[in-house]
Amino acid sequence: MKKIFCYLLVTFLTTSCVTTTYIPFTEDIRQNLEQQGVDLKKIQFYSEKNIVLKRYAEKNTAELQQGSLSRNSTTIRERIAFSSGATKLAGVCKATEQGTIAIQFEEGELDKKKIMFYRQHSGIYIFDGENKLIYDDVPYEVIEGYKTMLMLSSKDTKDFINSDRQVKGLYVKP
Repeated sequence: MKKIFCYLLVTFLTTSCVTTTYIPFTEDIRQNLEQQGVDLKKIQFYSEKNIVLKRYAEKNTAELQQGSLSRNSTTIRERIAFSSGATKLAGVCKATEQGTIAIQFEEGELDKKKIMFYRQHSGIYIFDGENKLIYDDVPYEVIEGYKTMLMLSSKDTKDFINSDRQVKGLYVKP
């Protein structure tokens, strides 16, 4: 038995490598997922870049107080930054229509706190707010992130199988 073992030594070594990358969400990917019955609302989406909105507004009021006119002027400056530091900003799909996907990056009512991503001729979905966006029922100017792509993470697994054999030779039988 020991002799047989010495003649043939087989060693299998299996190694696995997992890499996470971000890929643009395209119409081809969408159709493939829908054909497989995958609900887009169960997929984690990401924005390619940070999105920053800003608005300025003036509010003027006037009232009479004890026979005197009291005027008040308020300037509102509001900035909303959709960012998560060095990583991509995570969002969830809340609604889909032909050629569009509504993504939410924070809690709130869908009709008020969504960013729409539109399918382009290339098939890629991008945020195309034409530098304006109604967010939380208020008009904002898009100052960063215009034309950002909708992304999803892709985990690619590669398995490596190494096989080593040692053959000692074959002799003629008498």
